[in-house]
Amino acid sequence: MFTAGKEGYVYLLDRDSLGGCKQAANGRDNVVDRKGNYGGVWSHPAVWPGDGGYFYLPHNSPGPFRIYKYGLDGTGNPSIQLVASSSDNFGLSSSAPVVTSDGTTSGSALVWIVRAADGTGGGAELRAYDALPQGSLPVLRFSSAIGTSSKFNPPGVGAGRIYVGARDGHVLSFGPPVINLLVTKSADVHLAWSGGNAPYRLRRAADARFTSPVVLLDHSSATSFDDPVLGDGNSYFYLLP
Repeated sequence: MFTAGKEGYVYLLDRDSLGGCKQAANGRDNVVDRKGNYGGVWSHPAVWPGDGGYFYLPHNSPGPFRIYKYGLDGTGNPSIQLVASSSDNFGLSSSAPVVTSDGTTSGSALVWIVRAADGTGGGAELRAYDALPQGSLPVLRFSSAIGTSSKFNPPGVGAGRIYVGARDGHVLSFGPPVINLLVTKSADVHLAWSGGNAPYRLRRAADARFTSPVVLLDHSSATSFDDPVLGDGNSYFYLLP
């Protein structure tokens, strides 16, 4: 069992024998493994049992979102190792993480978490990270602004959707896209789409997080758009609706 607390340490415990506080030699806790101090925790971790076992936790004091790997130390005893930390911090209104997957199928797991910079919850976003990091960084796959986050409230999961409760009293639902987008290239980037409900809102950004998007169409009934950016040699991401 993996857990953490406000002191900033992370612990690996024997679920059948928790050990006891200060019951080991020199007044230490009698635990399987302890690492840190990594910064205070005001939520709880999530676990991915596939690919050898990983743990996920935001050290929201504020601090980064961190990924830990389960393994064995040099003497064959169970241990935990910090393997990745996000480049930005998670504040007190960030949520606990939740893992979704297709069983323990490798490559199927995502870690969902609401990130807010501070205790106000302003400018919060729902994020999805790969279960396995690349190098020392978590891999961000998806993000969406949600307004003001509710403190520590984890995303809900059900029927192929992710649900997020915001502090303004709204519940937001995220699921598979209902719009089919076709992108072709000629002199311009030609985008055409079907499905969903008009009016549409088409945005372009230089990164998948859409931190500074350019609005190409706003509340339009059009189902296509020619974007004259092909000649600048850059890559772009597009978002509908």
